[in-house]
Amino acid sequence: MALYKVELKKSVEKDLRKIDSKFLAKIVIAIQNLSEDPRPANSKL
Repeated sequence: MALYKVELKKSVEKDLRKIDSKFLAKIVIAIQNLSEDPRPANSKL
């Protein structure tokens, strides 16, 4: 299976810095998982 490259806009990176650390880890993992499966089961088209 091919891996995809996930690129974030600078504005997204800036917004992520504002998120509480207890939520940030889960968000980062979800973003990283998009490189393996860009359309996970619960995603909307």
